[in-house]
Amino acid sequence: MMNSSIWGREAPDYGQLRGVVFVCALAGILAVTGCSLAPRYETPPLPVASTYPVDTGSPPSTTSDGPIAPEIAWRDYFVDPHLQALIAQALDNSRDLKIVALRVAEARAAYGIQRADQFPTIAAGIDGSRARTPADLSPTGRAQIGSQYQVGVGLAAWELDFWGRVRNLKDAALETYLATDEARRAITVSLVAAVADGYLALRELDERIALARQTIATREESFRIFTRRFEVGAIARMDLVQVETLLHQARTLAAQLEQARAAQAHALTLLVGAPLSPLPEAARFDDGAVLHDLRVGLPSDLLLQ
Repeated sequence: MMNSSIWGREAPDYGQLRGVVFVCALAGILAVTGCSLAPRYETPPLPVASTYPVDTGSPPSTTSDGPIAPEIAWRDYFVDPHLQALIAQALDNSRDLKIVALRVAEARAAYGIQRADQFPTIAAGIDGSRARTPADLSPTGRAQIGSQYQVGVGLAAWELDFWGRVRNLKDAALETYLATDEARRAITVSLVAAVADGYLALRELDERIALARQTIATREESFRIFTRRFEVGAIARMDLVQVETLLHQARTLAAQLEQARAAQAHALTLLVGAPLSPLPEAARFDDGAVLHDLRVGLPSDLLLQ
């Protein structure tokens, strides 16, 4: 029988030693796995002031009681029903917006695939079969039915993310997805703003055309009066020519406004992607019935938004 002590010391417990080595190795793997070679992102300082200058008057919070622009949807900001209908048609018919939406879905799927690489893939399968042996082929002389079942579980190849490569790829895919979604949002905002600008420009031209027609009617009446006065010899021909020139100028301006209005309507039709419905006739366009009041934000908040 072998003595348990050699040179006055007890023999080491190899089972306990293996446990200590396993724990140390596991701790080392976890420590290395937590490492990452990607640089830490630090938000750069904004190149604008955090407050408005002192000479701008009242603080932004008291300039208006309305909400901040990013907090409301475009339907809540543009309250004109005709403008809302045009924006809705433009968003539904925009091919560029549909392409960007598909790219967002593609980036979301790529992020899901990249995120799945962080976890091991476990495959499981079940297989069953039944076979009948006829009596003339059976060694016992009787028909037999045999059943066979198989269950398998396997672990596919899995990369231990020692240096954070898989995690960094997942973060990069996430940032790409978020950037693509922000691009879709930016295109949506740009399209909404373009339709609103085109609609307001069209209504402005309608008002200018209405004023030009009123001016033409007034100058036609003046030309009729001056013509009668010239016929009776009350004024010189120079006065009649001046009034006639003003009448031609008003007609020329009206024709230019009609041409500009047709071009603006054509551009708005291209944005909307559908023929424009007739706009309501109004003596004066009410700006307050189109836009919702907004509260002014700080320059840094506007830049972040």
